[in-house]
Amino acid sequence: MAQPRKFFDVIIVGGGVAGLAAARHLRSVGRHRVLLLEANPSHLGGRVRTLRLPPGPSDSNRTFPATVFDLGATWVHGKEGNPIYEVVEEEIAGEQEREERLGTPSNPDAIETREIWYSGTEEPSKAAMSSSLAFMALREYMAEASDFEDAVKNAPEESVREFCARRWNEDHGRPFTRDEKADWMCGERLECSISGSPHLGAMDLKTYHEYRELLGGDFPLKTFGMDSVVDRLGNECGWSVKHGVPEGKESAASGDELFQLLMGKEVSKITWSGDILEPGRAMVSCADGSEFCAAVVIVTVSVGVLKHGALFQPPLPAVKQSAIDRMGFGAVAKVLLQFDQPLDGAPLAAFLAWRSCLDEQDRFQSADFQPISGQRYPQELEQKADFLELDENLKWLVPDLYSASSVSKYDLQFWFTGESALKVESLPLEVLAAQLTHVLSRYFSQIRVSPNLDDTAKLPKKRAIYRSSWNTNPFIGGAYSFPAVGARGEDHDTIAAGLTGSSGCHILFAGEVTHRHFYSTMHGAFLSGVREAEAAVSLLTSMAHKRTNPSNC
Repeated sequence: MAQPRKFFDVIIVGGGVAGLAAARHLRSVGRHRVLLLEANPSHLGGRVRTLRLPPGPSDSNRTFPATVFDLGATWVHGKEGNPIYEVVEEEIAGEQEREERLGTPSNPDAIETREIWYSGTEEPSKAAMSSSLAFMALREYMAEASDFEDAVKNAPEESVREFCARRWNEDHGRPFTRDEKADWMCGERLECSISGSPHLGAMDLKTYHEYRELLGGDFPLKTFGMDSVVDRLGNECGWSVKHGVPEGKESAASGDELFQLLMGKEVSKITWSGDILEPGRAMVSCADGSEFCAAVVIVTVSVGVLKHGALFQPPLPAVKQSAIDRMGFGAVAKVLLQFDQPLDGAPLAAFLAWRSCLDEQDRFQSADFQPISGQRYPQELEQKADFLELDENLKWLVPDLYSASSVSKYDLQFWFTGESALKVESLPLEVLAAQLTHVLSRYFSQIRVSPNLDDTAKLPKKRAIYRSSWNTNPFIGGAYSFPAVGARGEDHDTIAAGLTGSSGCHILFAGEVTHRHFYSTMHGAFLSGVREAEAAVSLLTSMAHKRTNPSNC
């Protein structure tokens, strides 16, 4: 038997930052029936998820410290004009006080504080990031692309990669040396982890400038965890939320049935036009057979979900779906590897650059590595020649492993992008841990490894390994959006544009991809949620006016 439909003024699809921001605003207005549907059965927050590992004893009579590890959003980007900073200002102040007390760097992840650690066939070595000509040159060219002056506006290239390659040729007129190539590719991987792009050749040059950085620095919450944002927003909605988990799967704020949160509600279809709808209503159908109706639906799902195109009935207008399809949605993965022994001497934060195993002269005189202009740019992510001395099973790992940083003296975290991020999520955890530790030994001499990958007798004992799974999560489908080649700034606006159904209902769109200048960020998601909540209030007010004053319609 079909479940009876329930009616609301506003239904919010998705309990990430955008959905919570919309709910928070509607709660402050306080005069509408609101329902938030979240597909995850236990956690709010979308791509904000904090892993908390309690302290505990080991078999070596040590007590390991507690670990806080953000699997998703990692920084509050900027202070000035950032609503997320305002939400967790107290937690940020607490982090800074702790760092001052312990004498630790305020942000060891900051690029200017890092070193580049080199490896390959030689002994590991390291150098200051600021001393790397190629690394700093790439960052300079990326800044030029972001500034979007005439030289970029009139550039013949389509992608950021092609533009940066040409700029290197203009400035230096020669191929890379071995270490310059390693440094450049390390810089590419850094930019890809920031943008979510699989490589710089996938990023549109003419659209790259649309992103706006907020001033004031970047702020991690290494003690409190980024799910503090989720807790604050959820609690201000009236739901009791701790570490992203609301009390109970079904929650009504303060016993008020006008403002509800339902967990584990996977939305399978949003019907926004057609004869089956009641006047002024859209229908939201869930995978468990439940149905809900509302005058306004705020859709906050990721662009990865929107790309499937199967959520809406009828399908989205072609112009909107085309904008969605043009938008990039990258693969990024994070890994936490914990050891049973302290990693003395491991970096607070380092970039990792893999040196070529081939003779430098032979390597760079080949046709594929002539001066890097246009399509002759070296496709290192696809090259295997650098890694011939590695076990075949490890060749996937080196190209995209670019960063390592200490979470504690027992823990290291890593970021992966592109195809390697997908590989990270697909491998058995024990295999991933063995391969990762083997490659790390080529950078950090304090991590010993035997020549035989299968013989782990000389390795520090791996205590545990954890990883993110955003790319294979069916409710997410990736990390964050980026301007893919062919995308334009107005595509964000097109995705954000609302729809009006034949019944007079309204479908609104929020989420980081719908913010033209703050895409890929929590504050972009937050601002989009508030924007659409304000639009919903305006629409509901107008609809109520028409009902009470039909002669004026």
